[in-house]
Amino acid sequence: MDLWRRIVKAIQEDETAYWVSTGDLLNVALKTSLSDCSKSMSLEEEFNALCGELEPTKGRCLGIVGSNHHHRVQKAIGMDLDGIISRELDIPYYGPLGVLNIICDRCSYVTILHHGVGGGKKRGGAVNNLDELGDVIGGADLYLEGHTHKFTTHQNLVPYLDRKRNILNYHTAHFVTTGHFLNWEKSYAQDFKLRPQPQGAAKMNLYASECGRSEIKKISVELFN
Repeated sequence: MDLWRRIVKAIQEDETAYWVSTGDLLNVALKTSLSDCSKSMSLEEEFNALCGELEPTKGRCLGIVGSNHHHRVQKAIGMDLDGIISRELDIPYYGPLGVLNIICDRCSYVTILHHGVGGGKKRGGAVNNLDELGDVIGGADLYLEGHTHKFTTHQNLVPYLDRKRNILNYHTAHFVTTGHFLNWEKSYAQDFKLRPQPQGAAKMNLYASECGRSEIKKISVELFN
């Protein structure tokens, strides 16, 4: 919680900082869940605490996507927990997949958000699942996924046909798994033999330019911890 609050405070204090969520803001440990509900706060307690924590930065939120822990509520009783969170905080909710166009001066950064699927125990599995997001929607600058409790980042050079100029061109796509805040000891991560991973949130720096050419665009990625 100390790390979480330090990051929320950093967003508050930096007028150029905005945030998105790739999901699982709440644990949602139900009786039918794999994680033990006796080790967790009640869902109402989690919900109220989350809304209180995010209230100061809700105006900086560019959007959230649905996720498997939250989907437990929809599966059990047919209520969309992510929709409820977004209405309570008045923040954008994209459903299972978000497509954003972030403008920095004349640079446009198309960003794809998805929670992620699959077990992802090994780093290679998490990276492979993330790469598949580029096959679902091609041509974006930044692809973000959560779910795997890991921070990873890599780049792919993506060829595309420039039909207007009749040439083969390339652009750089950045792929990021967005990190986590889960304590490993006495958690379901330890129960399921998931390796401990550095905690923190992925921080993407999108650079502005007065020129909008693709080769001018610049993204850097780091773990904020």
